[in-house]
Amino acid sequence: LDGVTGYNVEPNNLTALADGINALLANPVKAQEMGNAARKRIETEFGADVIAEREWQCYQESLACLPK
Repeated sequence: LDGVTGYNVEPNNLTALADGINALLANPVKAQEMGNAARKRIETEFGADVIAEREWQCYQESLACLPK
């Protein structure tokens, strides 16, 4: 999420990459906030328990489609 969990930078755009790095170096509080937001997003959307639950739901939905 651009500006929330980090900065999106187009591939091979070294100027934009440097600008993003410099912005974070200039504002360590913002850098910490973005890091915290990124960690929270990873844990809530991609944690092992979340992925396991999604896989389980997919499995259950697949079974429900089988003829009885």
